Amino acid sequence: MREHNGAFRLSVLGPLRAWVGDDEIPLGPPQQQALLGLLLVRVGEPVTISEIVDVLWPGGAPATAVNIVHRYVSQLRRLLPSGTLVRVTRAYRAELAGDELDLHAFRRAVAEAAAVERTDPGHAVDLMTGALRRWHGPVGANLDENVRTAPAFVTVGWEFAAVAASLARTGEAAQGLLPVLRAAAAGAPLDEPVHAALLRMLALSGRPAEALVEYAALRKRLSEELGVDPAPEVQRVYQRLLTPAPFVRPPARGVRLAARTMLPMRAVVAADRGRSLEVARPTGKLRSAPSTLMTETPSSSLPARGRKVTPSPLRTSPSAVA
Repeated sequence: MREHNGAFRLSVLGPLRAWVGDDEIPLGPPQQQALLGLLLVRVGEPVTISEIVDVLWPGGAPATAVNIVHRYVSQLRRLLPSGTLVRVTRAYRAELAGDELDLHAFRRAVAEAAAVERTDPGHAVDLMTGALRRWHGPVGANLDENVRTAPAFVTVGWEFAAVAASLARTGEAAQGLLPVLRAAAAGAPLDEPVHAALLRMLALSGRPAEALVEYAALRKRLSEELGVDPAPEVQRVYQRLLTPAPFVRPPARGVRLAARTMLPMRAVVAADRGRSLEVARPTGKLRSAPSTLMTETPSSSLPARGRKVTPSPLRTSPSAVA
């Protein structure tokens, strides 16, 4: 274990990075970094050796894969504070304090916003805005694409999209969040909730023409890369953009953190082009449920890479409609 004399921090909301005080720590070769990134996006949860192998070697693992994983963990333990990476039965788990990982800080701010969304909506908006500003690009942006498109990473990206969509619906902080949403949309060109939030923010900022251009580009990408039209929510935003006054700032009232409103695995399909993962587009109407915090899909229900699955529609809330 390396001696740590300053505050230790890890970041995975954007490039994977680590610091002690103001000094950045090198995290080793790319595959070793990928292993750490996977443990961080599943922080506090055991990640089995087989899951790790599937993410690190999506095209097929060598016979020595398990030994390589153990060696990577051993090397990471020399770099990180004692107790950061814990061995459990046929698995590893990352254990970090709330101020040591940016994902923890993001989730804490979102939870605090949910707690005050009815009693202090202005403070809830501030908390959500601050949470989004913690993101500096796609999750694990400097990792290999095969790693970044693994379900564990995509799931964390959904959390950003849910908060961005909720904040876009409040009509607050539109100008200040545009750079954040632009960066998120650029890093996730097929993530429809993120793009729906960007379209709303552009309209609220007095840029409806730019929003229409963004919609046209998104529609073209979805058609060319997935062979589908934009999801219903995106199409509703588009229809609103065609009206004389597409979006107006709503009166200050309770901010409702919207549930996820579209099937996120469509983005995984695009990222997995050329591999065997195949996800069917959902049919039927989305069901309604009371809105509090975003819905989360347990990691155990996510598809194993290379396995054909047909997810069921996720629930949404009345406030999640454009």
